[in-house]
Formats: sequence, structure tokens, C-alpha cells
Amino acid sequence: MSCGLIEHPSYRTLMRARVCFLPLQYVCNAFVKITQVVAEARLLAQGVKARPMKKDFLLATRSPEELEEELSAWVRDFLAGSRQSLVITIAADSATPEPEHAPSPRGGSLRMQSGGQVPRYKVLERWVMRYEGLQGRGEEIPAYNVAKQLFLLVRSVHSCLRMLPCHKTVSKLRCKDPSLGLKYRISSSTAAERYEQPLGGDSAEYRFGDVDTPSGRVIVMVQYAATVRYNPCDGKIP
Repeated sequence: MSCGLIEHPSYRTLMRARVCFLPLQYVCNAFVKITQVVAEARLLAQGVKARPMKKDFLLATRSPEELEEELSAWVRDFLAGSRQSLVITIAADSATPEPEHAPSPRGGSLRMQSGGQVPRYKVLERWVMRYEGLQGRGEEIPAYNVAKQLFLLVRSVHSCLRMLPCHKTVSKLRCKDPSLGLKYRISSSTAAERYEQPLGGDSAEYRFGDVDTPSGRVIVMVQYAATVRYNPCDGKIP
């Protein structure tokens, strides 16, 4: 004998909504974690105020505190239905002063500063996280399968960071002065701002394996400068 509650149409509707919601929450968490992983590897430097260590996706990370404010706003919009992409652009600041004249990093910001006539930021990487919703009813995929694939996606990004050319640039900066680092910009578009030197003809792109959910597809990719000419003696990045 079947239970009347399970057979009730409104209950079936509720269960379908719950199955769709959970993967969306997983997707949101994965995008945030990937951004934090990238930020820890590319932005954290001596003196940068960071949030406490957090371990999720079986991966302990720290990230700049100011980044968390922007991520919180994106999460609210995404779960409210915007489904906007999450894009973090990593760049070198050509206007970085010499260490002996540099202001304390505790008083500065890691965000790119708008303004100026000449593009001052050389884009080194652009990480793109996108969720493409399906039209109509999608495939029924167990939530734990989605969670497992997103877990593997986050770990893949973490493993990839050291293999990209930008890792060497960060190492040189920190070797020159532990307080020096790169800058970032959070957006929902891959378009370059007028104060950025866009990725040139030597750029490349790597797309991680897509993850399918009951209501859409998760896409994560990185666009990066394949070669970066950097002289640690003068701090200039052409």
C-alpha cells in the first residue's frame, strides 16, 4: 500500500524542486571555493588581511578578506536567480612602486583601481565559472553524483595552478619582496576594462571537464598569458 503523502502531486513537485536546488547550492559553493583557491595562490602576500582558514571540499584555504565581501554579494544574486557567471581576473600592476617606497599592504587594496588613460594592469589569467541552465526538464542525476564531480573539479583547479605561467610570476614577486603581489577584479563578464592590457596573441585557454546537473551544466575554464616577460630587478611587466 502506497503512502498518500508520496503520491500527492504537490509532494512530487516539492521533491523535484529540492533535487534541483541542492545541485545549485553545490554549484554555488564550488564556484566560491575555486575563486578562493585561485585567490590564495595568486593574491595572498605578506601583510594582506585574510579570512580564517576554512576547510571545505576537503581542502583548507585562506583568501583575502576584501574578496569575501564581493563573493557574498555574488552568492546572494546567484541563488536568487541571476545565474550570472563568476569571473576573477588576475593581473600585474605596472604601477607597483619599488619596495622601499611602497605603502603598507595593510592599508591598500588588492582590487584593480579604475581610471587613468593608460592601461596599467597586465592581465595574466582570467578564470571563468559559468552555469548554463537547461531548457525544460533535465536529466535526473543524483545529488551525490553532482557533489562528487564538483569535488573533483575543485581539486583539478587546485592542482593546475602550479602548472600555469602565472605561478612563476608570483614566485618572482614574492622573492623580490614578500609584500608584493598581484591584483584582481571580480565580474560576470570576460570583457576587459579600459585600464587593463588584455590577453594578447600568445594567450591560451584550458577548459576543465564539464559537470552536468539536473538543471544545467557547470563550465570552468582559465584564459592565460602563455608567456610573461618579467624582470624581478625592476618590477616591470611589459
